[in-house]
Amino acid sequence: ATEEGISAFFVTFLSLLALVLVLSKCLHDRPKLASVFSEAGMTILVGFVAGSILYWVAPPTNEDDDADYGDDDDGADAAVKEKNVFEGLLSFSPKIFFLAMLPPIIFNSGYHLKMELLFRHIKPINLFACLG
Repeated sequence: ATEEGISAFFVTFLSLLALVLVLSKCLHDRPKLASVFSEAGMTILVGFVAGSILYWVAPPTNEDDDADYGDDDDGADAAVKEKNVFEGLLSFSPKIFFLAMLPPIIFNSGYHLKMELLFRHIKPINLFACLG
């Protein structure tokens, strides 16, 4: 991908991350709203809206469409570069999830854990941890 495509990817990703963090803070500050709408639901909604916007801004293209127009390499080359940028925006690697996103999720869950509930349910937790 081009440098512009990579920078567009990071700007989009960081903007969505900042939006989710701000909305999460607002959700934690308003307990009434948090009782109706969970943080996970808010994150899913933000992802759905962002994915819909990206889909409508850059709809998926078929590679077969370019074959009908002959040897127009300049237009096809720009279209391929643009397609690679949007594929990068819309794809998600499991490696990124397990190495970069899962540890902060686990840390956040452990940080906000109520110790009373942990010790009250320690037997089923250990049972599921050991026996699966």
